[in-house]
Amino acid sequence: MFSSFDADTGICEIGGWLIPEAEGHGLITRAFRHMIGWAIELRGMNRVELRASPENTRAGTIAQRLRMTHEATLRSAFTVNGTHHASEVWAILATEWPKR
Repeated sequence: MFSSFDADTGICEIGGWLIPEAEGHGLITRAFRHMIGWAIELRGMNRVELRASPENTRAGTIAQRLRMTHEATLRSAFTVNGTHHASEVWAILATEWPKR
């Protein structure tokens, strides 16, 4: 899904979740690839971001597979049940996205 999509700034954020039984089959990678392509190629977005907990190593692997760049780790960026957590920021620019 698109967590945010701002056509005025050309920046959007993608994210997704799977049930454990569906993990490890490349579903999110394929879905994100289509979402990034649609956002950049058809909607003219300049930047697509993915944010995930550093503990979510699968998200980092997916981001690398999609040629996204790890730009930052934001400390105490969000809270869950009163506990602060870090958030990694991954991004790809339109100029970096391979046209198909």
